[in-house]
Amino acid sequence: MAATGSGQRLLSCAITALILLRLAHPASAAQDEPDRHPQKRHKTDREDARPPDGLRPQRGFQNQFDSSGSRGDFGRRDDSPLEITVEKGYCFINGEYIAPPYEVRCDAEKLTVNGREISCKPPPRDFSGRGFGGGFGPRGSDYSLRYFFSQLHGQLALDFVVMSFAGQPFASFDTSHTYDLLKSFIFTGSRSVRQVAVRNQLPADFNRGAWDEWISNYKPADELKIRAAAFTNAYEQNQEHALADIRAQRLLESLSYPLSISGMVLSVLSIGHLLGGRPHAGKQTRGLDPSPEMIRAFNWSVAFAAALSLLDLVWTIIATSASTSGVTELNPIGKEFIHDPRNLAGFKIAVTFSCLALLWLMRKHKRAQIAAWWLCLVLTLVTCRWLVVDSLMLTSSV
Repeated sequence: MAATGSGQRLLSCAITALILLRLAHPASAAQDEPDRHPQKRHKTDREDARPPDGLRPQRGFQNQFDSSGSRGDFGRRDDSPLEITVEKGYCFINGEYIAPPYEVRCDAEKLTVNGREISCKPPPRDFSGRGFGGGFGPRGSDYSLRYFFSQLHGQLALDFVVMSFAGQPFASFDTSHTYDLLKSFIFTGSRSVRQVAVRNQLPADFNRGAWDEWISNYKPADELKIRAAAFTNAYEQNQEHALADIRAQRLLESLSYPLSISGMVLSVLSIGHLLGGRPHAGKQTRGLDPSPEMIRAFNWSVAFAAALSLLDLVWTIIATSASTSGVTELNPIGKEFIHDPRNLAGFKIAVTFSCLALLWLMRKHKRAQIAAWWLCLVLTLVTCRWLVVDSLMLTSSV
């Protein structure tokens, strides 16, 4: 009981000491209270903390029509004139041919070529709106001229014919109709047919009567005739090359399967012949061997070499004629004849069969028999390579 009373007295003393300590330091509790519960800020406090309007940073895009500030990337464009010089194309202004080079200039008022104003109607745009020539806002006409400027010098750079008749829509012709128009200037045959083809490409609201009157009475200058002749000749050559390439591609596609079957059959037969073993392997290679077995093996080697060589020639001519095949001749000597299949065939046949004839004359010699076997092996590997290339070309064309 004495111990229990002593413990109660100690507990009472400890509690009394803690209460006195708390009362002695009231500031610490008050200081911790704001940290746990921050005071709420009123609206007036937030407004006072903001910087003044003069120093406040602006957010988003600036006003595009504010002339006092700098223009953003999506604001108005530069007001300076646009100028470019084009060395190609054919420009007609009010029916008169203008010789190149063409100095195309655009400002806020007009569009000129070599100092002559383009007075035709500008080409329409696919969309309209502020800043895109749609007629909205004070800058619509300027942007329409800038678009016209880009269209005009772009089509001249493509070597097109562009025409500007006062009050008429802007007219331009692509490569094929430029060819028809220029061909009608220098060639009398089928002139009316070509002029009708060009007439059909005019804008819908173009005055056909004014066009017919101009085209029937126009007398091209000598300089235009010279340029037109050069253009039409280059165009016809490109057309011939394109048609030849199409024919070669179709021929390659039609002969791909027969050539592959022939190559596989000859390769299998040739490999079977080669597996009989190299002549005189591990033996003396000098001297003669007129035995019927060796002569028969020699004849098979020469026959397979001739057949595989002809197959390689046909494959080479057809594959290199089609530019889409991506096949090129690596032989530096054959590369000189690759552009003329007849010369290439004559060269290859003459060289190959001359070598085979020389081997056949020496068919009783051991070294000639070994050389024929190796020649057959090399051409067999070349044929196997052609089979792989043909499969790749067939896969890429699918």
